[in-house]
Amino acid sequence: SVMVQISETELDARINELPPLSPVVTALLDLLNQPSVDYAALERSAVHEPTLVARVLRLANSPFFGVSGQIATFREACLVLGSRSLRQVIMAISVMDTLAVDTKLLELRWVWLHALAVAAIARHLAPLKGIDPDYAFTAGLLHDIGKLALAAFFEGPYAQAMAYKSRSGCSLVDAEQEHLGFDHGTAGEKLARKWHLPEELALAIGRHHRPDEAEQLLVDLIHFADVLAHALEYGLDEGEGEAVPRLHARVWNRLGWDWSYIGGLLPHLDREARDAGAIELQWR
Repeated sequence: SVMVQISETELDARINELPPLSPVVTALLDLLNQPSVDYAALERSAVHEPTLVARVLRLANSPFFGVSGQIATFREACLVLGSRSLRQVIMAISVMDTLAVDTKLLELRWVWLHALAVAAIARHLAPLKGIDPDYAFTAGLLHDIGKLALAAFFEGPYAQAMAYKSRSGCSLVDAEQEHLGFDHGTAGEKLARKWHLPEELALAIGRHHRPDEAEQLLVDLIHFADVLAHALEYGLDEGEGEAVPRLHARVWNRLGWDWSYIGGLLPHLDREARDAGAIELQWR
């Protein structure tokens, strides 16, 4: 039996109830956006968000950025990673913190394991298409934030959508559409706009399952990285083999790669995804 669908107005209302990104975060992002960074002001602002700083430093010290264990302050993070990278890291982490929703439906560890795998794969492939790798990393990390929101806001219907997916073998997006009337992409895009994330990022989050609506390289890249992460079995749940999402033919054509080349990269991408998964983000 099909659920009574939820109106998008109701989704909007729930999203509006979420807090904005903290003023400190907004200040940090602004400071890092300046042509020359005022490190003293950066450190002064950062003092007010100790947990954010701890998480940023943890991510900055991960093998991912190649400087394991040497970064102790925000200033060093900025010098080693560069202000653009640091800005992306802060943006991603503050979104996750603000969205620290409680949901029994999703095993958060697996959600983030998948997100980190997609982020790692996207970051590695980005330069092949002239996309900023840090931007691709952030888009990958945040591509499924809508899932967390839907599971937290509409627990009953979302549980039914997940059960329907398991029973019928359909995609999660189809199950969400069927039971809610919209999918996690729509919810994620609304979140991105609420928090004033850059437009390209909002689109990558919103359209990664419907890439032909956007025809944008970052959207195509996240769509591809998502499919690849599932194929490499960085899916969303232990044991319950997630169906690999279908790769849109037009995305593959727009990316213009050939399979033998990507096939040669797979062992490396697999390793990158595994390393990324080892980053202990400890969302609560």
